[in-house]
Amino acid sequence: TLTIFPVPTTGVTISASETGFCAGTAVYFTANDLNGGSSPVFQWYVNGNPTAIGSFFNTNSLANGDTVKCLMSSSLNCATQAVSNDIIVTVTPNNFNTTFTPSSILLNSSPFLLTFSNVEPTGSIYNLVWSFGDGSTATGLSPSHNYISNGYYDVSLIATDTAGCSQTYTY
Repeated sequence: TLTIFPVPTTGVTISASETGFCAGTAVYFTANDLNGGSSPVFQWYVNGNPTAIGSFFNTNSLANGDTVKCLMSSSLNCATQAVSNDIIVTVTPNNFNTTFTPSSILLNSSPFLLTFSNVEPTGSIYNLVWSFGDGSTATGLSPSHNYISNGYYDVSLIATDTAGCSQTYTY
């Protein structure tokens, strides 16, 4: 008995959670198969280099201009491998270093007034948001803050640039 199988038309398309993002952002890629069978195998590539296996792939280490694609091997008889569309990502670098210095870390009497200086980054393209660790917040380049009681406080500065990329520094 001779069994003839029709050659199935196979295909794979990929999508990304986003294609333009800030450096370090987690991006999720998903493969959708056409005639992949009950157990297709998906091989992911970044810039032609094998990266991951599975119907999805996530990473936070892509660089500007990287190309992501997927190769699908169908589990159907006589099926050929399918190559996905390319996704070329646009990554905006975080070209700034967020830091600051408190005026003192040992104060003797309440209220404890601290001023924060040596703030990086500087410039009008950055939105600076401070969290003083006691529920209070402020904006601006060099804020002052009164602490009512003694204690340990984690002070954070979140700097966001005009592209929406941000960095946090905690002292």
